[in-house]
Amino acid sequence: MGAADALYEKFGARRTQAEQQNVERWLVPLRNALGEQATNDLLAQGRAQGLERAITLARSGDKKDAQPSALEPPARAASALTAREQQVAALLTRGLSNRQIAEQLVITERTVASHIEHILEKLGFASRHQVGAWMVEHGLPG
Repeated sequence: MGAADALYEKFGARRTQAEQQNVERWLVPLRNALGEQATNDLLAQGRAQGLERAITLARSGDKKDAQPSALEPPARAASALTAREQQVAALLTRGLSNRQIAEQLVITERTVASHIEHILEKLGFASRHQVGAWMVEHGLPG
C-alpha cells in the first residue's frame, strides 16, 4: 500500500471515497496488531521501495520477503463469493472497467459497483487489483 500511495502522489491522483474507506478498514487490524508507529514504518518502507520492487513482491508470492507474516490475509475460499460475484471478479481479473463489466453481464454499473464492494468486503481487500491478483493466485478463471 505504501508503494501505491507513492504512485497516487506522483500522478497527483486520489483514491475514491469508497477506496479510502476500504484502505482504512484494512489498516485497523494492522494497527491493532502492530501499533501505529510500526504500521507507519511499514507504509514508509513500501513508499520507498518503488513500483518495480512492489510488483516483484506481489507477483512472487515469496513469503520470506513479506514482513511481518502476521500481515498476510487468511486463506479465502472462492465459495465465499456468490456466483455473480465470482463472475464480476473474473471480469475484474481481465482488467475490465465497471461499464465494461455491466455491458458483459447486462446489469447496471451501480450493480457492478455494489458487487465489487461486496467482493472487497468479503475478501478483506482494499482494491479491485487485489481481487484480480487473488483470482490468479488461486487459479480461478478470469
